[in-house]
Amino acid sequence: EAAELDSDAIYSIGISGLAELSKLDPTLTKFEKTLFIRSGIEFRRENQTPDVIRVLDQSIGSILRAICPFYLLRPAHKVIEYLIRRYNVQINNVEELLECCLPYHTTPQFVKLVHLIEPKGRWQFLRACKDSGS
Repeated sequence: EAAELDSDAIYSIGISGLAELSKLDPTLTKFEKTLFIRSGIEFRRENQTPDVIRVLDQSIGSILRAICPFYLLRPAHKVIEYLIRRYNVQINNVEELLECCLPYHTTPQFVKLVHLIEPKGRWQFLRACKDSGS
């Protein structure tokens, strides 16, 4: 369903998820000014300098660590969906994404996320989960 949504719709979903999570953890509001800037809705990673990418990756890692305790809540999935669609975290930030959801490895949400990534390196053991669907 999310694959059919445009950038504005994905932004709305992501920012609503962030607002909901910010009620549980007010420190998350800081990401409104970094990862959730509406003016950068059409962000293209490939057009950025290494310094911009480094800062971006740090911010993505920070928000994923911050939302980890809320991973099973729908607002966290809204934020993750936004990060996937806007920043391709399932490709560029696999390590941080898996570290966020690994504590929930027995859940269907974890399995769904594993299907979006390409397990490599220390995450190679997840290939069986991805291939079997469980």
